[in-house]
Amino acid sequence: MNLSEEEKHELLELARSTITSKCSDQSHQFNIPNSDSLNEKRGTFVSLYKKQGELAGCIGFIDSPDPLYQTVIQAAEAAAFRDPRFEGIRREDLSDLKIEISALTPLELIHEPTDLKIGVHGIFLKKGDYHGLLLPQVAVRYKWNAETFLDQTCTKAGLETGSWKEPDAEIYRFSAEVFSEEESQPPENN
Repeated sequence: MNLSEEEKHELLELARSTITSKCSDQSHQFNIPNSDSLNEKRGTFVSLYKKQGELAGCIGFIDSPDPLYQTVIQAAEAAAFRDPRFEGIRREDLSDLKIEISALTPLELIHEPTDLKIGVHGIFLKKGDYHGLLLPQVAVRYKWNAETFLDQTCTKAGLETGSWKEPDAEIYRFSAEVFSEEESQPPENN
């Protein structure tokens, strides 16, 4: 299900207000959206960027038992304050912070690199107790081909490159609606 521009804007506002209120030690109040799309149960990732596009946090959920808008709130808070790779967002970071949301489609098991379309699909790779995920936009950003994308997903999972070729490796693809504050415009007041 595709999100409208208004729904994307609403999700971005929810993510920003969640992070802002947590930085200000205020309780976060929100209205339950009256939208089938925003109440659909979907996985989502929230990516946070500082100046010059530096990643400042990225956390999400492959799938979720909660409505999309609640999953965005949970992922925004986790990306801002619980991504162990970063120190966390502070109040002084808010003015330069850029938010990107990736609303995911369900996972689909694949068997060949040719089943991946760069710029369309992300990868979730699982092998034994190891697993890793890379969003579709990562391969585009670094100009990777499908095999490099798979190798990098192995690295993210803590596996050796090429591990995706082993018989016990499970490769899943997914698509994502990716949108950010830079692209989103507030809805027109009619």
